[in-house]
Amino acid sequence: MNILPPSQPPNQNITTKVVRGGAWLYGRILVTGVVNLGVMAILARQLSPAEFGLVALASTALGLLVVIGAEGINEFVIYDNKEGREERVQAAFWMDLAFSTTTALIGLLLVPWIARFYAEPALEPILVALLLRYPIDSLSKIPDALLKKRLDFQKLVIRDTILEILSSLGSVVLALTGWGAWSLVIPSLVVSPMRAIIVLRMARWRPSLAFHFKEWPHIFTYSGNVIGGTLANYVVNNGDNLLIGKLMGSYALGIYNLSWNVSNMVGNNVTGLVNKLALPAFSAVSGDLSHLRMGMSRMLRVLSVATFPLLIGLFVVADDFILTVYGSQWQQAILPLRILIIYALRYSVGSPAGVLFKAVGRTDITFKLGIYTIPFYLVSIWAGSYYGIVGVAVGVTLVRTTVGLISFELVARCLKTSFWKVIEPLVPAFMASCWMGGVVFLAKLLLNALLPESHLLNLVTLITLGGLTYFFLLRTFYHNLALDLVRVTALLLGPLQGYVVKALNAH
Repeated sequence: MNILPPSQPPNQNITTKVVRGGAWLYGRILVTGVVNLGVMAILARQLSPAEFGLVALASTALGLLVVIGAEGINEFVIYDNKEGREERVQAAFWMDLAFSTTTALIGLLLVPWIARFYAEPALEPILVALLLRYPIDSLSKIPDALLKKRLDFQKLVIRDTILEILSSLGSVVLALTGWGAWSLVIPSLVVSPMRAIIVLRMARWRPSLAFHFKEWPHIFTYSGNVIGGTLANYVVNNGDNLLIGKLMGSYALGIYNLSWNVSNMVGNNVTGLVNKLALPAFSAVSGDLSHLRMGMSRMLRVLSVATFPLLIGLFVVADDFILTVYGSQWQQAILPLRILIIYALRYSVGSPAGVLFKAVGRTDITFKLGIYTIPFYLVSIWAGSYYGIVGVAVGVTLVRTTVGLISFELVARCLKTSFWKVIEPLVPAFMASCWMGGVVFLAKLLLNALLPESHLLNLVTLITLGGLTYFFLLRTFYHNLALDLVRVTALLLGPLQGYVVKALNAH
């Protein structure tokens, strides 16, 4: 994703690498997105909501224990450009491994208590299996960070795409042969060491036995706030799972978790893409507010034009989508999905804010914002639980959307501009997407009257109509947005680029 202004980039090589990296990452999103959608369609018919809820609860409970090894240390490696960096890279590897191993051991001691707390006996072996994976995962984090720092995303994309497809296919095979909830666990255990072995070869880097303990406090000075922010965000991002699992049981959690995952499938992919690309790019111009403002504006404009139509379209066709892809046993997920999409609209364009805070060295902002959010968030989930999954979805949407808007205000202060200037790039794509959603909604009313039970046919028809309507709107009324989107995805489009540009200009 090209976040640097085209007229005066501070480093053309960085710009080219960022765009090329964006193309590879976007290609991965398309491939794995299609594969995962098909895989989930199969798994949702083979596994019950309670089995999905059980694995979601295990992953959430353990993630709270091991989050300190998640992001802060490897992000320091990307951020660090000072002399003596190689020693700090070695120190970061051993520091991350030590933290992950220690927290995994603590987790093993807590496993019986967690299983009893949630009154789910089947939870205990799954917890143990997932805990054993975390130290292995830490082996790949620093080599991954080194490749990201060099903006060498092609290697990571190829590795992750292949491993994700293998993991998904493994889950399908296990589900079809009766492994139940374990079909969602075992493939990740197999893939984790494979990922570490591959990336160590790709990065051409090996950890030495020099631990460089003297560098650990320096690393923690930067990563401490990131870890604190990650921990706070983890509670915010997963407090709903923890509370629903306790208050409402694994079946309700399975329904809610599916609604959450579907509503955020666009935002999660975008967040991963932005986090990988934007931190190196923003860091390269962190001392120039003018370039940061222009980069932020362009990134928000591109994210909105790519994500808003998908989410608003999904809001309209949520019932046809759920019933077609996952089956009638998931019908209770439709209304929570529509409510959570309201939050997902903000989430899909919110990731640049967190990256900006890291790039300018203000990691404390994310930490403090997360800490202030936690009590309001947990209370909203608890209160909403009295009204079922729908009530929880309403509470989550209200709090998280409000916090997201506050983060845009904090971005404005960091960039020394106004809140309106920060969100202004989002308006054209939002308006175009609303017009498209209105057309699709009217068509849906007609199709429901004519073909009330033909969910697959209606879904295909409405998706096609939505795509054509959005293309027409971009081509006719929002031409600059369309051209900007084409420029950013130019390397991905390859030989098709010229045809797309001609089509957009043909009026």
